[in-house]
Amino acid sequence: MTLLICLLSSNLYAAQKDAADCKDHPLLPRLPGYFIAGCAESDANFDFETVQGKTPETIHVEGRSLAVSFSTQPELKSKPGRAQILSSFEKAVKQKGGALVGMINLAPVYKLVDGGKESLVVLLADVAGGGYAYRIIDKQDMVPAKKAEVQDDSLGCRQYGPPLFTPLPRYAVCGCGGQESSDRSINIVKGKATETIRVQGRLIQMTYCPQDERPSLNELQIRRNFENDIKKLGGTFIGKSVKKPGVDVYKLTKDGKETWIEVWTEKSGNYNYVVTR
Repeated sequence: MTLLICLLSSNLYAAQKDAADCKDHPLLPRLPGYFIAGCAESDANFDFETVQGKTPETIHVEGRSLAVSFSTQPELKSKPGRAQILSSFEKAVKQKGGALVGMINLAPVYKLVDGGKESLVVLLADVAGGGYAYRIIDKQDMVPAKKAEVQDDSLGCRQYGPPLFTPLPRYAVCGCGGQESSDRSINIVKGKATETIRVQGRLIQMTYCPQDERPSLNELQIRRNFENDIKKLGGTFIGKSVKKPGVDVYKLTKDGKETWIEVWTEKSGNYNYVVTR
């Protein structure tokens, strides 16, 4: 059930178009200033536990599931925070007659009824940079999935190829995205000096979320694990970005190509890395 949007952090891109073959769910209007970064459909048939107040409740879900992730348009100068996204999304849901039914960890779960059909919506808005994602399950008769669709790739992350790094213990991919051509300037701190580096090439971002209520690793442990993995590949630490939260920037040569890696963590326990090569 866990989804998270991939954020492509750059102010140099032109207005972004929605990902191919993706569209908004008719019950959920898009928040202003966003484009669709990715989507995926699948059959849903599972139980999950949600908490309303102090009382846990098990909810059974069967139906068709649509996952949609959104990134802010580059021209959107003020990036909404988590609280602003949650408030705006809940207001839109309530305007459609929906209501909050509980929480899964930090993700609110809403119920919508339209034309006698019930839908459940899980919202994730816990990413630095103003991105958000939702999964909506329209309850209906199950349609047998093809064998290839049974594999867990709800965000379509396999289209970007295998991850460069193995997920850390008790973490799983919950967001991804890519851009064929990236040309960015990153200001980094090297000792007491500041240096601007130029990063060019195809950009891929992966986001990972803890599978337990409490992350298995803290921020320092995550960064140390990454540094060890990058050094094993022959990479070197370049510096931290000036922009908060500080992003660790590394450089290595892989398959004969110059590769830049940016790593950062979030208060929620999520961690992210961007590979540009």
